[in-house]
Amino acid sequence: MKKVLVVGAGSCLSVAICKQLYKNYDFVGTYNKSKPNNIFFSKLLKIDFLSPKIYTPASFFDDADDILFFIGSYLPKYNDNQVYKSNYSTLKNFLKIYKKYNIKSRIIYISSTSVYAGNNSTVINEKSKKSPSSVYGKAKIEAESLLIKSGAPYIIIRPTTIYGKSFTKTFIELKKNLKNKKLFLYGTGNNNCSYCFENDLVKVIKKIIDLPITSIDFNIVNPPITQKKFVNSLAKLFDINKINSIPIEDTLKDNNHPFSKSLIKRFSRDCIFDTTKVKKELRIKLTNQFSRAIKETFKN
Repeated sequence: MKKVLVVGAGSCLSVAICKQLYKNYDFVGTYNKSKPNNIFFSKLLKIDFLSPKIYTPASFFDDADDILFFIGSYLPKYNDNQVYKSNYSTLKNFLKIYKKYNIKSRIIYISSTSVYAGNNSTVINEKSKKSPSSVYGKAKIEAESLLIKSGAPYIIIRPTTIYGKSFTKTFIELKKNLKNKKLFLYGTGNNNCSYCFENDLVKVIKKIIDLPITSIDFNIVNPPITQKKFVNSLAKLFDINKINSIPIEDTLKDNNHPFSKSLIKRFSRDCIFDTTKVKKELRIKLTNQFSRAIKETFKN
């Protein structure tokens, strides 16, 4: 059984993956604030990778075949400096330990499609120009570059917004609006929106762990849906009869929306992700799982 070290074991994504795969691999994990369920891990260690004095016993890395690096946050409660440190400085400090102990394990780094947020192309793939529009995206780009230059064997995974049972807390504000029968359509609603279904992301990560590949990156995005279909699906799920249609320019005038202005821009953007590389290299075809993803996210 492969041994996999999970750095950031208390994250939503870690919970999603380890809950489904803990019988397939020997997971050991590090966490800081949120301690995960012990049942998924053979060993857990509390480590703050932002601490100026990080104590990590070398034995914790022994025999790890792969390292899943999940640390990184974009929560609204964090300021720009905190977001940057969470997404860049943590990896920088981890790589110092990696080098100190001469670790050779492959690092599977979870980045984000936010690295393309400022790219106005209607079709995006792994070769597209990275152009972030936020500190979060900027930190992810710099972290990717740091990892590549480190010389460590790596895989970079970039999911877009993730939907599924483990990510209900990500949409607390939106769920609050939905329960209050508030729902918005930004612009015409004919633009293509991207999403990533939790279960498909787990399949991708499992396949990557099982394959002896390295020095490659993947964008993990399910087939697109229109914003209108997204909104109508939520309206049906929550029995909402009235959908408020708002011109994009009007969203800049007030904050009475379930999304931040930056998320509204992303939500109303017309973009399709080409996932040919995932299909070719991993033999996985990402299919339309939107209805299931929405139900599992918002009805939990």
